[in-house]
Amino acid sequence: MEITESLFIEDEKNIQAQIHQMVSHGVSISIDDFGTGYSNLNYLTKFNASTLKIDQSFIRNMMHERNQYHLVDAILKMSQAIGIENIAEGIEDKSTANILMKLGCRYGQGFFWSEPIPQSEFCNFLQSWPKRRQSKLTA
Repeated sequence: MEITESLFIEDEKNIQAQIHQMVSHGVSISIDDFGTGYSNLNYLTKFNASTLKIDQSFIRNMMHERNQYHLVDAILKMSQAIGIENIAEGIEDKSTANILMKLGCRYGQGFFWSEPIPQSEFCNFLQSWPKRRQSKLTA
């Protein structure tokens, strides 16, 4: 389940209890759009997040702005150190995918692999996946 940082602000204790209950039933929690909201680093451990989705605004600019590159690198290192997986959003070309792989990001999503597609077309998309361009970074 993906949740955004802004959700935590509303009723932190109640939401934390609900998330812990869902995690105890096997639900994985992903913090979506990380870095664009309130970015309280305590959320990474308080809410049992298993995945951190790095917002596309960081990914898109990391190739042209050195500070953005360093922020992405720091987010990846920090989350890896505490055992949280990463997904980079907004990967639009192979060079960005390659740099993210070198930085240790294992998962990504973006137009490099596919534009958003309707659910009804998803199975056909998966069946044709081996014929599509691929890199080691997975979609």
